Formats: sequence, structure tokens, C-alpha cells
Amino acid sequence: MGFEEKIVKNMPNSIFKLFRKILLIFSGSSYINKLVNTIAKKIKKIMCRGSGCICLICGVELSNFYKLPFNEDDPRFGELECPYCGTSSRIATLYSYLKHLDIFNNENFSKENNFKVLHFAPEKHFYDEFKMNPQIEYYGVDLCPEQYKINGMDVKKVDITNIPYDNDTFDFILANHVLEHVPDDKKAMSELYRVLKLGGGEFCKFL
Repeated sequence: MGFEEKIVKNMPNSIFKLFRKILLIFSGSSYINKLVNTIAKKIKKIMCRGSGCICLICGVELSNFYKLPFNEDDPRFGELECPYCGTSSRIATLYSYLKHLDIFNNENFSKENNFKVLHFAPEKHFYDEFKMNPQIEYYGVDLCPEQYKINGMDVKKVDITNIPYDNDTFDFILANHVLEHVPDDKKAMSELYRVLKLGGGEFCKFL
């Protein structure tokens, strides 16, 4: 273990919190924001160097995953995160589940069967996986699609309480950590049920 790694690995979370808060005070400019993110990523990588764990998303081997310590009021508090690709434990768990269902690469999918996927608030890795399969007709949607352009994602504007598609359109719907942000969640669930084909699959997760 190098000198730099020893310092960071022995750094109490309280000091790391303070360090981040100090930097965030000066986060008014894009340059400082980039500096904060760069330093934070570097520290996280040092803290997790080693072997014993593998990230399901990027495949990097680590000694452990980074535990998010910053804000106890944040719903992500206590989650684990890969310091290389930034994937949280809840996303990795969902990815493992979808892989188990073979939802990304099922050989039974075909354009003739019109296997359609509707994905609200699409996560980048899932978006890429679905897009790579030419046999899946994929719809990535969000109420604020502009935020996805920075990642090169083509996302359409759709209100989950007023979905602009016909009844029985989709074979699979994915809405991960979406419904808890919708004021009229009953209307949203009614809409999801309406556009889902009979016998189709749906994954909705809260909090």
C-alpha cells in the first residue's frame, strides 16, 4: 500500500465530509465543480483499490465498494457505489435481476413480434444495453428529457400520468425509483397498466 493510499484509507468519513463541504462552498463555477468531482473520484478509487469484489457494470476489480457518507437525509445515504463507473448498489442489483430475466438479449425477441420496452428515467447503462439489441423496440422517456443529451441519450418527453401510447402497446415497462416522485401515483400506475400488454412484464421500484 502506497503512502497516498494509506492516508486516504485511514481518513475518517467525518474529515472527508468536511473536505467536500469546504469545496462545495466554492462550487459556483463549472471549473470548481469539475475540480470537486475529480478529487472526489480520485479519493474514492484510492479507498477501494485491491481485489475481492467486481463491479457488475464496468467489470473493475475492487477491494470494496465505496459507501456514500455525505448526507443522512439523502435517500442514497449508506448505499454502495463503484468509484469507477459510479453505479450504485441498487442499480447493480436491478441489472443483475434483469440479466437473470435475460431481458436484454432474449433470443425469442424479434422485430416481427414487436417486443417493445418502455423505460422511464432511463439509466445510462440500461439504455445502452437495450439499444444494442436490434430486436428490441426501445422507448426511453422522461418528463425532462433535456438532461440526458449530455450523455448522448435520445430520450423522449413523456408524462407518466398521461402516456401518449395506445392500450396494450408494451411488453415490458421499467420505472426504477420514479413513482415516489409523482404526486398522482395512482394515475401513473393506471396509465402503466393501460399501455402494458396482457401477459407483459413491469418493474417498478420505490425508494
